[in-house]
Amino acid sequence: MERERLLIAAEIFGATPITDPTALPSALSAAGFSQFECDSLIALFPIPFGRIILKNSGLVDFASTLQAQTKDGAWVSIALTSQPIYNASLALADDCFAKRVHISAIAYQSICARSAELACYAEAHKAGKDIHSVEFSTALIAPSAEELGYIANGTEVPLAASSPSPSVSASSKEPEVAKKPWWKFF
Repeated sequence: MERERLLIAAEIFGATPITDPTALPSALSAAGFSQFECDSLIALFPIPFGRIILKNSGLVDFASTLQAQTKDGAWVSIALTSQPIYNASLALADDCFAKRVHISAIAYQSICARSAELACYAEAHKAGKDIHSVEFSTALIAPSAEELGYIANGTEVPLAASSPSPSVSASSKEPEVAKKPWWKFF
């Protein structure tokens, strides 16, 4: 995704309330993002922004894959770096943190507030847990594994000429996920 579109998405994140789960998809869609882009932005955009904050708290080990559900219900691992929106978000997050690119403070805070990893860190810290022993694993409900490039027989499919093919592996075990929606941690 182009940088300009990510910057538009960032301001939409900032302008939509985190407490209304339908506001962000509706606002992104109204701005011309496809359903796949909306789902991908909501799922992948906050990850790098949250990770930068976590890195500055001393955490440096993060999962390089995410778990996505196939249309038939199986869970598969997909490399985060195989996702163009993740890669573009990572570059933008780095540039924002280094102050090479400016987004509004409210947009930055809103994106970070939607990071499931950052929410888990905050909960562990609040509960007095050793945050350096927390292990993060990202699981997606949407977009589906197939929409992210996975084919049922495990064949890799390139998603974009500039991005590597997805690295996938099938698993029948459902990943552990939070017992409550991420927005309820705040």
